[in-house]
Formats: sequence, structure tokens, C-alpha cells
Amino acid sequence: MEKYTLSLHHYLSFVVTLFGSLLGSFSNVVVFRSAESRSVIFPPSACRSCNHKLSPLDLIPVFGWIFLGGACRYCKEPISPQYPLVEAFMAFITGLSFYKTGPGLNFVLVSGFAAIWFVASVVFVRQEQKKYSPFLWAAVYASLLLRPLLPGISFNSKVSAIYTGAFFFALLVALIAMSKKDFHEYFSKAALLYILLLASPGLAYFWIAVAISAIIWFAERFETQAKHGVKAFFALNIVYIIIFMFKMPHFFSLNF
Repeated sequence: MEKYTLSLHHYLSFVVTLFGSLLGSFSNVVVFRSAESRSVIFPPSACRSCNHKLSPLDLIPVFGWIFLGGACRYCKEPISPQYPLVEAFMAFITGLSFYKTGPGLNFVLVSGFAAIWFVASVVFVRQEQKKYSPFLWAAVYASLLLRPLLPGISFNSKVSAIYTGAFFFALLVALIAMSKKDFHEYFSKAALLYILLLASPGLAYFWIAVAISAIIWFAERFETQAKHGVKAFFALNIVYIIIFMFKMPHFFSLNF
């Protein structure tokens, strides 16, 4: 059997990165169509403006948008930059996960957790999803994927403190949400906050996230700042996803 070498690892990391961009393309479909309660499988991808069926060249992740100049080939209407940005970030998640952990279960856990977190954050910032269920499932799946990654947890460990703190802090937000009219909006914040705090690689990151979240949510009490607060909380999640990507997988770093 051929030895797993550093050069082979670099090659496979590149291949996985390309696959990640395809996963990002599918994630865009999920984000847009779930808000419209449409199937993510059928019908095939089409322009959102003229409804013309897209060709394979139109669907090339990232580069398809660049080659088309950010506009539909058929009706010339602008194409949202969300498409290439989500594709590129998902490629980053899968590529770096594989590079850090190598082939195996750890890669699936790290990339799966980060990907679910990222898609939930994109759904949140678009403010189109009027149901709380996507965020509930994101929190559940994220917990199941993250738990095997963590080292042994003792009662007094930092990891245990983060888990406990994340649960009760997010639970408090969720309880407050139950008394509000727009339950799905508050619940989405609670779920993302839970995931964010759960993935904080240390108590310092945990308390920084708590402080920033509190400031953002206080600012949202003022109507003029509501949209800025949503964008700021989304940005906080993206920053912490990047931190997680560089901090968490080091438990499984490869040695050649």
C-alpha cells in the first residue's frame, strides 16, 4: 500500500477544496430555496430573474460568477455576490479541515460542524427564513458533531465550563424569545449563540463572544440599528468560525 506522504496530502487537500466549492454551490441553493419552501433538488438551477435554465459553465463555483461579470448570461441582471462568497468560504472550510486533520472521521467532524454553522449564519443574516426549525436542527447537529472532537471532560475543566455556560446563556435567550412575537428571530439568535459559545476554544474567547453579543443585541433595541446588529452578529459568527478552523483542528494535526 502506498505510503501517505506530504505531497499526497497537499494534492488531496486541493481536491477536497474543489469539492468544498461544489458543496458551497449546493448550500446557496439550500439557503435561497428553503426560504421559499421549495425543493432543493427540483427543478434544476435557473436564473432568479429570467428563470432561464443555467448551463454547466454558468454553475462553475466562484469562477462562473467571475467569468460572467457578476450578471446573468441571458438577461444581464446582476447575480448576487453571495454565490461566489459562500462557495469560496465553504471551499476554505473543507480544504483547511482536511489539511489540518487528514482523511478520516476527524475531517468529517470538523468540516461538518463548521459547514453547518456557516450555512445557519448565512440563513440568519438574510432574514428570509420565518421558521425556527433550521436553527434548532443546526444546534442539535452541531452539538453531535462537536462533542467527539473535544478531549476528555472533567467536572472542573475549561471545556465543561464552556459547554455549561453556552447551554444556560443560550437557554436564557431562548426563554426570553418565547415571550416575543417574532419567536423565530429570537430563537435563531439563541441557536447561533449556543453554537458560537460551544465552539469557543477557551474561556477567553467565550467571554469575549458573550460581551460582543450583548453589545450587539443592546444596539438592536434601537430601530435604526436593527439591521446593523444582524450584520454585526453574522460577522461575529464568521470570525469565530475562522478562529475555530485554526484552533480546534490542532488536536488532530498530522505528523509526517
